[in-house]
Amino acid sequence: PPSTVKLLHQWFETTAQRHPTRPALLGATGLVSYRELDERAAELADYLRAAGVRPGNFVGLFMAKSTELYVAMLAVLKAGAAYVPLDVSFPAERVAFILSDCGAPAADHRPRARAWRVDRHGPEPAPAAG
Repeated sequence: PPSTVKLLHQWFETTAQRHPTRPALLGATGLVSYRELDERAAELADYLRAAGVRPGNFVGLFMAKSTELYVAMLAVLKAGAAYVPLDVSFPAERVAFILSDCGAPAADHRPRARAWRVDRHGPEPAPAAG
C-alpha cells in the first residue's frame, strides 16, 4: 500500500500550491516566491535525474549559503536522494573523506550508494577518495 507519510519536499510542494506568490525566502537578489523556488527545484531535480542521480543516492552540496543552496536541497529531495551538506571552507581531503564515508563510488559500488556533488557549476559525480 502507498505510504501516507509526507516527505519534507512534499510538504514544501503543498505549501507552494496553496501559497504560490508568498515569499519563501529572502536571498541576495530579493524575495523568492514559493512557486519560483519550487519550479527551480523541480528543474534541477529533472537535471539531476537525467545526470544519473537515483533514489537512495547521496548528493554532496558544496555551496555557500544562498538561494541556490535551498534550490539544490529541495531538488535533491525531489529526485529521491539525500543531500550531504559540505561547507565551502572544507579542504578537498575532508570533502573526499565525507563523500567516501557516505558511500562514494570508490568506497561502495552499489548503485544506491552513488555519491554526487553539486556546486555552482551543476551536478557531477563526486571525486573518489584517494
